[in-house]
Amino acid sequence: MAPLFLLALVSAARSSTDTTRSVDVLLGTVALAYTARSATALPYGADLRVLLALIQQVTETGEVRLTVPALLQAAGLGYGGRQHEALFAALDRLAAVTYTVQQAPAALGLPGAFRLVMPAFRLPGGELQIEVSPEMLAQVLRVRANPAPTFRPEIPSSALALYGVLDTLQQLPGQGQTGALSLPLLGLCELLGLSGRPDNARRALLAMVEDLRSAGYISRAEIRGQGRRARLEIADAGPDAESVALLCGERVSRSRATTFVRRHGAAGVRRCLNRAREVRADMEDRGGQVKNWTGLLCNVLDDPDRYGALVAPVVPAPVAPPSAVTPLAEPDVVYDSADVIRLVRALGKGTLKEPHQQALRQRLDGGHEDPQAWGRRLSQAVASDTIVEVLEQLAQELTRVASPRPGGPLGQDVLIAAGEQRSGALEG
Repeated sequence: MAPLFLLALVSAARSSTDTTRSVDVLLGTVALAYTARSATALPYGADLRVLLALIQQVTETGEVRLTVPALLQAAGLGYGGRQHEALFAALDRLAAVTYTVQQAPAALGLPGAFRLVMPAFRLPGGELQIEVSPEMLAQVLRVRANPAPTFRPEIPSSALALYGVLDTLQQLPGQGQTGALSLPLLGLCELLGLSGRPDNARRALLAMVEDLRSAGYISRAEIRGQGRRARLEIADAGPDAESVALLCGERVSRSRATTFVRRHGAAGVRRCLNRAREVRADMEDRGGQVKNWTGLLCNVLDDPDRYGALVAPVVPAPVAPPSAVTPLAEPDVVYDSADVIRLVRALGKGTLKEPHQQALRQRLDGGHEDPQAWGRRLSQAVASDTIVEVLEQLAQELTRVASPRPGGPLGQDVLIAAGEQRSGALEG
């Protein structure tokens, strides 16, 4: 995100004073002070989603041209009369507000005064034309020059303001790459525009933190202290454990897998993986061969734009928009038997020998074990640092299955019952 988003330009909640908002806070060593003024009403809530959609679509000349349905889709607002009304109201609020910055980190290079966008108007062909302010455009072009964009579209609208603040704080010198932050609770609530009673603001902030945790951006966070000494402690901005395990199964080192998942998110990693597989298949169809599959995958993850891995498909505007559109949920990781075997080989570290792997493959292919359940179990073990124990237990179970004790049908029934009980536990 652009450094301007450290200011929480669009408050998370509607303010009791619609036309003026003054902020003067200290977040650790970062001092922020600015004033927002509007002749009509200050932007808030989902207006930030509209602003981000404009930033994603703006050209290098600062111009955005989109049809109303296309802008609604880009902003994730859905379709319908109410959505159209909400879109134009958001555009009016974004165009009316001006900001005056009294204090901010010099490293971010923020202007002393700026606007967000200019008023929108319709072209003869029906498209909307919107110009981004010169100050905002300069920030956007600065971010685009960075090969590691940080915006993650799966962040819920309710937590976007907090995400922008945390993401920008991570870019400041001296913050490091661990994601650990300690922020004063009252100052953070003031910056985000969570006004009203302190307990209500605290609950609203905790809801935003939980949304970021569910999205995989924060792994551990808690509030410590009471009253004015209360602080939000973020231990780590943790990546999605299943996506890290999936990349480790493709022989990517854990440190690089963690970096890639932090950069692209769970959905972006899967798109890059699918694109790398397409490149490999295309090369094999032409008679070639990929000598270093892991190297190819890392190249796609390092520079997804070069391979077209993260390019969103162009979706034409629907002729008859549906009355309501449910946002698409991020798909779960789907494991097959080959994925499970790759995970076992990559994470086994000598625990599972080749006979064990062959026995596991036979049980997976024969339908005696659920690949999805085993994939989740292994990825969760990686996340909880219990992978060695889980693999040792798996080796013991496979040894018993491969060498059933004598005793005829009774002994076989015991083994079958144990296998069914284990599969049932995994599915549960």
